[in-house]
Amino acid sequence: MRFALLAVAVGLACIGGPSADAEQAPADATEDGGAPRVTQLLREPRFENGVRPPSNGANALGMGADALDRWRKALPSIADASWRFVTVAESTRLNDNPDTPGVTGEKTVYASLDGSKRFETDAETGVCRFVFDTEKEWRNGCNLSLPVDGHEWNWPHFLLEQAIVDPNAEDGKLRLTAYQDLELRFDAELRHSAKGEPAQCPPGTWGDQRIPDHCLFYAALVMTREGDRPVGDPDAVNPERIYALYPLFYSNGGERYDEDCVPWLGDDPAHAAVYFTPNHVCIEQRTRFEVPIDAIGLAREAVAAINQRHAVGLSADDYVIGSILIGWEIWGAYQTDIQLSDFSFEGRRYQTQHAASGD
Repeated sequence: MRFALLAVAVGLACIGGPSADAEQAPADATEDGGAPRVTQLLREPRFENGVRPPSNGANALGMGADALDRWRKALPSIADASWRFVTVAESTRLNDNPDTPGVTGEKTVYASLDGSKRFETDAETGVCRFVFDTEKEWRNGCNLSLPVDGHEWNWPHFLLEQAIVDPNAEDGKLRLTAYQDLELRFDAELRHSAKGEPAQCPPGTWGDQRIPDHCLFYAALVMTREGDRPVGDPDAVNPERIYALYPLFYSNGGERYDEDCVPWLGDDPAHAAVYFTPNHVCIEQRTRFEVPIDAIGLAREAVAAINQRHAVGLSADDYVIGSILIGWEIWGAYQTDIQLSDFSFEGRRYQTQHAASGD
């Protein structure tokens, strides 16, 4: 198959954010007259406390004390922020720009010094915007698979992550059995996407890997297995972590969603698995799309794909949703610009359904 997203989540650690109670949304009426209890699981949907700075990635570049002090002064609430940046293969860093973060009223801008990556938020409207130009990011957009500082798989990522805390569970863990419905929702508009320079990376750029240049924007559930790895065959397929990806835009040419982007399942080096669902909204440029993601369905679909491929009997109920990821993964040179708004992650359950305690 043409689409081979090998180890898309290399270096993305599922880091827990600060514990906080989720807001309780008003209950909605159901067709039979009942009223489900609705829990809003997403904190700071308008980025009210800002976005925590990137501190790790494939190259673990970290952040200097001066940069951290600058972020804290510009955004005093940053210590309580539920969102954080995740960057991999970052060579043009947000941390190096003395004007980042830039705060004007309710608007905040995080940008690299050369403008190759830019993230904007507006706490009043809830609108955020990713601008990413990988021509300037890593070896001018090519040779991304060559080792750097001892690390391989150095393709550019520009992602947001939020750890998910279930206020109805004693241990805060979000289990698939806790809610009848679990929906991650937001609006998306791809303002611009195009192939950059070089238009195509030279032959041999990827070494032994046969992966074409591509730009991919996705939301993902980061699912973590509870407990220790079961005793038995050490080579048995039983991933500690599953990245269940919901793609919004995938393109080799950069301008339009590729029709032959197919479901995909692969391995991640860190005892993880990556699943790419075919059941998704395919966004187009300059059109606003509502993106409703059935989180329970996506999680169970990912586990079912692993079971089918490897003839194993994993249970989705042995995993918890530890965090969500939203953002870009790019191999090659692309110029991209996307705007998101109206974030929500709601769980609905009825009086006869009880959340697992985690005992």
